[in-house]
Amino acid sequence: MKSLALSILMGAALLAGMARAAAPEPVTHDASEKKTAVAVRVTGTLKIVLPAMTETGRQWQIISNDPRILKPQAEVKPVTGAKAADHTVPWEVTFVAQRPGRSIVRFVYVTADKTDLVTADEMREVTVRVQ
Repeated sequence: MKSLALSILMGAALLAGMARAAAPEPVTHDASEKKTAVAVRVTGTLKIVLPAMTETGRQWQIISNDPRILKPQAEVKPVTGAKAADHTVPWEVTFVAQRPGRSIVRFVYVTADKTDLVTADEMREVTVRVQ
């Protein structure tokens, strides 16, 4: 009886390990153009990379997204390993696809301490289709 339980437990652990190994790689999308489009699978992840900007005291922000379709994992930030004040590196944000549909993600490059989006210096729009 103990060997049967041990076999079942080991089989379940093996299947769980295989499921993790089969997880799809994140889709990386370059949003250096003003308007772009990308497709991802449900439960997949999408990393959007925004261009580096040289103005200090400014940052990329999300102003439009359907969180029922795409759930952001964190705020938009400089690429991993870079300092927040370093404006010579691209910025990125990662989303998890929640369900099939379409979300238009809009980004603006604004002064970090203001919430007034009227003074946006740059904008990017990414149409994401989740299949």
